[in-house]
Amino acid sequence: MSIDVHRTMRIDPRRVRSAWAGRISGCLPGKPLQGLSFQQGLRGVQEYLRTAGAAPLHNCVPMVEGTVVARAWLRLLPAGSTWTAERAAYRTLLTNMDEQFVNGEDAGFDLAECSDNEYQEWIGAQIRADLYGWVCPGRPRVAASLARRDASLSHRGEGVHAAAFIAALAAAIPSSDGLGAAVDSALREIPGDSLAADAVRFGRSVAGLPHAVTCLHRKYAGLSPVHAINNLALVVWAICSCGGDFSTAIGEAVSAGWDTDCNGATVGGLCGLMGMTIADRWTVPWNGRVGVGLAGHSELRLDDLVDRTVAVARRLES
Repeated sequence: MSIDVHRTMRIDPRRVRSAWAGRISGCLPGKPLQGLSFQQGLRGVQEYLRTAGAAPLHNCVPMVEGTVVARAWLRLLPAGSTWTAERAAYRTLLTNMDEQFVNGEDAGFDLAECSDNEYQEWIGAQIRADLYGWVCPGRPRVAASLARRDASLSHRGEGVHAAAFIAALAAAIPSSDGLGAAVDSALREIPGDSLAADAVRFGRSVAGLPHAVTCLHRKYAGLSPVHAINNLALVVWAICSCGGDFSTAIGEAVSAGWDTDCNGATVGGLCGLMGMTIADRWTVPWNGRVGVGLAGHSELRLDDLVDRTVAVARRLES
């Protein structure tokens, strides 16, 4: 059992705002490149950025007319906004649940069956986990526990470990003496012999190397571009390599390929928590407004997201 040596901290709304701004801004440049990354790999991403005159990437991604990046995605229903493990879990739940489950009755089957799917170690849980750390500053063990509970509906094994690490890291950042100490703290919340822990150590080991991206792609050749492990290593590499510069962190994370929008979002949120300056060029384009695919919502305001996040954190404090 790990020992949580961090001091419990009061929630800082400014830090939450910065984390949200970083997460949203980091997601945006990765979104138009994601399809390209999946279809053409790292080379396709790099060639596009060179063609657009955006390499190295330190700003939003320009559109090159006539390329695949200009395609729009049509999403009609919240279920259509789920992917891989989440969609599989959703399907299992709908197929097997008792009709009155939504009204408070028992599920009528073992909910653990939802995570028995071919995507159980992919990135889905990891990319939604950092907020658990935002609302538990100084309590990485609690954040990791919340992330595991969430992840376990759709994921197992390394998919859960990766989510727990990201949540613990976000919680450890405000109360740690530097990023290295926060990474060490978060590592204590997952099994040391797990592939997730190995990915963290590898991502850290190639930080600052001139051919780090090549090293990452060589080590994880054959894994899906949306697997948890390769993308976890990339996230750790990006935040450990950026020298405290937000634009460098986002640009490197997105340009490195794989799950570009999700990695940009995770890196952006973590960098925001670390207090990195987020230049106006990242936030002005979306102007405090966020389009979402949640039922009953088409758009949210940054101010509302911050207020709701702070309210959750304060409830957890009590």
